[in-house]
Amino acid sequence: MASLLGLSYVILGIIYIVVARTIWKSLFRQFLNPSLYHIQSLALPSFLIVIGLILLGFGWRLDPILQFAFFLQFTLLIYVVGKDKMLFQIMSNSKKHG
Repeated sequence: MASLLGLSYVILGIIYIVVARTIWKSLFRQFLNPSLYHIQSLALPSFLIVIGLILLGFGWRLDPILQFAFFLQFTLLIYVVGKDKMLFQIMSNSKKHG
């Protein structure tokens, strides 16, 4: 379980970097102050990749309560990605109509 969760952290961290950079170049220059989003797009994937590598390397030895904490971090990641996706949709719709 922990190794699978660690692998998903690493993969999602890499995907988040690529998608965030692509979307940032197209949308955020016009709408928001990009500095806060730029920090988020660098910090979040970095943490995810480090956490994923820890889980891949040492996940089989981790306490179940610690594995549950990593699972809660994963659900937080899903929330942040969903929030960003909704924000991008709202911004792209306002760009089309305005």
